[in-house]
Amino acid sequence: IYKHYLAITDKKFINNNDFLINTNNEDQLMKLRYRLLENKNNNFLYLVALLTGRKHQIRLQFSLNNNPITNDIKFNRNIAKGNLGLCAYSIKFNYKKKFYSFKLDYEEMLNLFDF
Repeated sequence: IYKHYLAITDKKFINNNDFLINTNNEDQLMKLRYRLLENKNNNFLYLVALLTGRKHQIRLQFSLNNNPITNDIKFNRNIAKGNLGLCAYSIKFNYKKKFYSFKLDYEEMLNLFDF
């Protein structure tokens, strides 16, 4: 199963395309890959692919790397001013020898985020 997410932050990572590798408080390894898609009004939109599946992994890893998701009241100490800046974007998988791919409309996603 391949899952991709869109995430918005108000900071930019040093690299536009990179991996994040951390451990959670249970000492479980967390890995993801991100790529900067757009920058608008000091907001940064990233495409995120999970390489491991841990609870709150994207939110936690972005926070641990000093770039929390916007409006994340769990991992970002800033006061939320709207919806969480994180959304599932696509999923791809094989089932019974057939490949399935589902993806939301990119422009509609940007409108949902007010991006």
